[in-house]
Amino acid sequence: ELQSAALASTPVAEWATLATSLPILIIQGSDDPITPPANGDGLPDAGHLFPMTHPGETAFQIEDYLGWD
Repeated sequence: ELQSAALASTPVAEWATLATSLPILIIQGSDDPITPPANGDGLPDAGHLFPMTHPGETAFQIEDYLGWD
């Protein structure tokens, strides 16, 4: 309900469009009841606040995406 209200109150013209060639990393918690992982695999046993509850796993995902050693 809250997200629907937020979307309804934001005019479409204000939404930013990203270039289709721009790479984007999406990390989601697999057990997130607010934003379920519909766009890919989620972090196992992680909820909505996964950056705080799973900082190591979150950092690993970002480092792997960026190609850092």
